Amino acid sequence: MPTPDNFFNDSQRLASKIKTDIVVKYFKPWLDIMAKRGPKVGYVDLFSGPGKFISEEGEFPSTPLKILDLVQQNPGLTSTLHLHFNDANPAHAASLREAMTQHPAWPLIRERVTITSERVTAEQVRSWILPYPALYFLDPFGYGGFTFDDLNAIVRQHGNDLLFFFNYNRFNPELKHPEPKIRRQPEVLLGTQSYQALQGKLEHASTPSDRQQIITDHLWSQLERGGVPQHYVVPFEFKFHDRDRTSHYLVFVSKNQCARKIIREVMAGLRTDRAGGSFEFNPHATQGSLFDGHFALGDELLKMFAGQTLTVKQVIAQHDLAFPRAPYVEKDYKNTLKQLRQSNCLTVIKSDGKTVPPHQMPDTALVTFR
Repeated sequence: MPTPDNFFNDSQRLASKIKTDIVVKYFKPWLDIMAKRGPKVGYVDLFSGPGKFISEEGEFPSTPLKILDLVQQNPGLTSTLHLHFNDANPAHAASLREAMTQHPAWPLIRERVTITSERVTAEQVRSWILPYPALYFLDPFGYGGFTFDDLNAIVRQHGNDLLFFFNYNRFNPELKHPEPKIRRQPEVLLGTQSYQALQGKLEHASTPSDRQQIITDHLWSQLERGGVPQHYVVPFEFKFHDRDRTSHYLVFVSKNQCARKIIREVMAGLRTDRAGGSFEFNPHATQGSLFDGHFALGDELLKMFAGQTLTVKQVIAQHDLAFPRAPYVEKDYKNTLKQLRQSNCLTVIKSDGKTVPPHQMPDTALVTFR
């Protein structure tokens, strides 16, 4: 496993590019909305790295420089944007500053950029919360430096959304590590009560897959319960490049349903898993048809709406409400309904009773499930 110091000297892996793409592609529509609502908006990255990956093929910009690309392309939209970058390694912070000063967007935003080199700890992470809306990106090398209570505190602030990288490959074995000091790390992350509850649930796990499902369901539920009435959690799973096993999750947390819809669309455009009902980057995945593998949406719709007639828009809204973690976007729903129609599992007509062409699935069409 690479260390934090040599990680950025490895060739930029496709997974890292996808992670950066998700953050930047979400940040643009977030800015479109939030920049109209106040005099200041922010972007906060507490584990920023040196700003670039280095390989034999050359240098590749990481997330901070991609954010500057956005500033360069949208100077009017970003005129109220304040950037806050931090890395505990002073060399990384210095490298980032040097890379940013050489970027064409630097003159546009240099007065609104803060670059620090401080160790982020669970005891003081809340001191980084800004007094104005911001998108927070937390990408620690492991999973320390914050607690789930801290994450929920960030998202509860007006306008704030959060993306954090969670190292499942380290968290999972440390839950059962023989050294108490190491087992203490996941306890700090979750809090003692939540940690003990998770350990109790894991006594019933019979397979690695069961264990992963129990762990992730517990984690995402804790984040959801951190909001009033709830937070929305959308995880994007990364598999190892050399084996079909989970490495990390990039997890989005927001209190806003519109934000959840936007991040789903962003993640859907970058996922490799088209059939398993998740947002996932799997280097071993092959593109297949909608109903390959264990794609579950069709079965869920047939069971949930058996014997009912609803508009397409109602089908999507009601299923989404019943399954707030579902990784489906509008295209998934409509393609699924088309497939179910071809299988004679439902009928589709227009509101005036006319036939809907097979290649169409308009929002106002009436769907009758058998």
